[in-house]
Amino acid sequence: MKRVIINADDFGMTPLYNKAILELLWEGWATSTSVMMSRMSITQQDDVLELKKLRASHDISIWLHIEFFDTRFDFHTQRQLQWFIDVFDHIPDHIDLHANTYKEDGYPYVAKTALELWIPCRYYEWLISDDNKTTQKKISWSRITVDEIVSEIQQCDDVDIEVILHPGYMDDRYITSMQSERVDDIDKCHSLKIFCETQWIELINYRDIC
Repeated sequence: MKRVIINADDFGMTPLYNKAILELLWEGWATSTSVMMSRMSITQQDDVLELKKLRASHDISIWLHIEFFDTRFDFHTQRQLQWFIDVFDHIPDHIDLHANTYKEDGYPYVAKTALELWIPCRYYEWLISDDNKTTQKKISWSRITVDEIVSEIQQCDDVDIEVILHPGYMDDRYITSMQSERVDDIDKCHSLKIFCETQWIELINYRDIC
């Protein structure tokens, strides 16, 4: 059976991005989110509490989006992992590397940590071992349209697929080339869920990957 994870990336980057992600999770338009511990601040404390409540009451996954700032890969992985555990009171449901920073050299550390914790990591076929739990397909690029996502899903066999979106409300305090795309991604989450339901495609999260 074909199964799809609708992932809302980058919780913790700004409060307005958090607001959009929380709304999508509460309303069932997304099934998973990544948390950027390195971007969190005390002003987001209420958002974190709401996300913790969501995981307790809804079938969603919350996972760690690691950032590498230099080549101390193990140091940054373990530091952000422990920070996640201290804040959320559980290990991440999944683990990945943000923005492909140091991907070739650093991602093996992420995959190794996922194996040690026996949790999934994001699908990078050439950077993970056969023992890593993961999806068999990921769909993500900056300006992908809903029709392109649907076409990709339709071409897949019966596998687990992660669709990576970056929803968020416009935040003038955070300068990025993806501002308008984040607003568009809110609607893409809506459209994608409706497509999956009409095609009898099961919506899952990373806690369902085993």
